[in-house]
Amino acid sequence: MKREICVPEMPASQMALTIITDEQLEAFANAVITKYQQCIAHRGYLVLSMVGEKHLYRKANVMRILNGGRK
Repeated sequence: MKREICVPEMPASQMALTIITDEQLEAFANAVITKYQQCIAHRGYLVLSMVGEKHLYRKANVMRILNGGRK
């Protein structure tokens, strides 16, 4: 399945139509999520634990970030 994405608020001279597949969209989303996870782990916001193929974070650390704290 292909998705059509456009921004109607833009003037026609600047508007572009990009057609991507669901697989491309999913790959992009996964890349963004992975980069974000690396960034927050590198800055000390979260410490990642791996159990098998699962990424786990301590609940206390997640709650701290959600409440605006860093360390």
